[in-house]
Amino acid sequence: MESKRTSLGERFEKTAPALLVAVLLAGLIAVAFLATQRGPLAIPGGELRHFASEAEMLQYLGQAGSGSGNQMVGLEVGFGGGPAGNRLADVNMNTPPPAAPGAGYSTTNNQVAGVDEADIVKTDGQTIYIVSGGDVVLVNASTAAGAKVASRIEMDSWTTDLYINAGRLVVITHGYPYYVMGGIAREGVGQCTVDWLSTLPCEDSFTYYPYQTVVRVYDVSDIYAPSLVQNITLPGWFAGSRMIGDWVYVLTTEYVYYDQDDVILPAVGVDGVNVTLRPSDIGYFNDGSYGTTLLTVAAVATHNPAGFGHESFLISGAQTLYVSLTDLYVTSTAWRSWSSETETWIYRLGIEGGNVTYEAHGAVAGWILNQFSMDEHEGNLRVAVTNNAPERATSTAVYVLDGTLAVIGKIEGIAVGEQIFSARFLGDRGYIVTFRRIDPLFVLDLSDPTAPTILGELEIPGVSTYLHPYDETHLIGVGSASCDDPTNTWLNCVKLALFDVSDATAPTLVDEYIVATEGGSYSEAQWDHKAFFFSRDLNPDRLVIPVQTWSWAEVTTNDTERTEFYYSGWSGAYVFEVDVTGFALQGEITHTPENTTQQDPWYYGPQVRRSLYIGDDLYTVSDGLVKINALADLAEIKAVPL
Repeated sequence: MESKRTSLGERFEKTAPALLVAVLLAGLIAVAFLATQRGPLAIPGGELRHFASEAEMLQYLGQAGSGSGNQMVGLEVGFGGGPAGNRLADVNMNTPPPAAPGAGYSTTNNQVAGVDEADIVKTDGQTIYIVSGGDVVLVNASTAAGAKVASRIEMDSWTTDLYINAGRLVVITHGYPYYVMGGIAREGVGQCTVDWLSTLPCEDSFTYYPYQTVVRVYDVSDIYAPSLVQNITLPGWFAGSRMIGDWVYVLTTEYVYYDQDDVILPAVGVDGVNVTLRPSDIGYFNDGSYGTTLLTVAAVATHNPAGFGHESFLISGAQTLYVSLTDLYVTSTAWRSWSSETETWIYRLGIEGGNVTYEAHGAVAGWILNQFSMDEHEGNLRVAVTNNAPERATSTAVYVLDGTLAVIGKIEGIAVGEQIFSARFLGDRGYIVTFRRIDPLFVLDLSDPTAPTILGELEIPGVSTYLHPYDETHLIGVGSASCDDPTNTWLNCVKLALFDVSDATAPTLVDEYIVATEGGSYSEAQWDHKAFFFSRDLNPDRLVIPVQTWSWAEVTTNDTERTEFYYSGWSGAYVFEVDVTGFALQGEITHTPENTTQQDPWYYGPQVRRSLYIGDDLYTVSDGLVKINALADLAEIKAVPL
């Protein structure tokens, strides 16, 4: 293969840095569009196979890229969710306990009970772990009055997610390191030192700048001196994660680069030892879909470094991640070039005790909004999608798929002319909010998976972008509405809604609260369920959301004797008491005074990002501060700078 390496190196040595960076940027901008411009997709049903050789892999990639005019194929697609609510256990229609009964502290607002989701703030009831300034700060919160920073773990790249599990802290970061691939460096990533402006130091190589995800496990039994236990490097973009028991499952997606006679295979590193994937390590599907995105699923054992393992598959991109206690679902949205219609491919992987196994894949028409558009129940998967074929009006559909991911039941043509803004599946019921000019809430009966039906609907102004169960017969919605005119479709203020669904055929709006200001309001909870704090373990029940508001202020300038306007702003958290009759604002907490200076017309922070409780106290967290207030009356106890 030496002649191949020489040809590859000569071809890319001078052009690779600029070309690859351009490709990466273009991929970020045109993720869903470019990833799916292929020919007709085959009906799912192909077998999972593994490549027998590099030649076989080259042939596969050549067929996948035929007609594209670009032999450097593959498009990484990150997960949305986002991006990423709280689905209840099927046997329990109440919100899962925050930790264990009587634990006395709250945890992340997870979608599935028993499946922990990573977040920028975690607590074990004694310590709060916070992503701050890209680093991780450990705050001793064993007592509110004595709360203080215990230590800081400095990171070398973008920190996105944390997990805490019985004295082990898992930190996930990602960024662009320098690699040299090809020639001798191809068999061991990082064997050569590369300076962006220098001549390549490795003979017969070309510069390759891939994205890299790093998973670090720390022993935090001594929070004043955390120690690194394991350092794992995964190829590609961070694409989501979950923790079940002692196992953290981390997903990454990566480009697959190839030339006429060579494939650039990525490597997985453990504690500085890098091992390049072999063709036989990579699975693909012989169904004609010709996926060119390399999905790697790693299983990290928080208390057993030797338990680490990973599997890699070629799929057609990746958008959304949903995880149950036993299965991991990844979706890939494809655009049918001959009909301009979208189609969502769904891949199911079994996860048990760190073992990752392929189980099935299937497809439904339309595109999935986020993780709450999917739910596994009694062996079936329920999926809510928006169909947007150009030859007909946009509409919503719900599909029920069996264990082989074949469609066994469906409702189509819901809310013609509108698209999904939020969805929630709870046991035998489903709830969907669509929007165009009004906000319909649809209640679905899913008790018969082969014949789902619409039971009732409610139309109100505004829209709910996240739905959260209050109890068996009530839902909380957070979203947007017009600040002053219910008929206005300019939704510029935060809205909370409480729905009564005890009569599924006639759902009603019990109460609503709009954070109304002249210049509008915003909450991270409108788009990120992890910023939504709700607990029924407190008395009374509490709901806390971060809020940012803007107001117009009038200024008369002396030099011109004319009137101008500027924005003044406020940032903090709204704390509500909630019952079945509605919302009562208990108070507001801010980490900074309201902006009143005319020299700072646009106000953006610091913003409260997360809220949690420990014992009788409420903790609000921004990038640079933790503020502690008494739950009883919101009296300030202490502020801890980070």
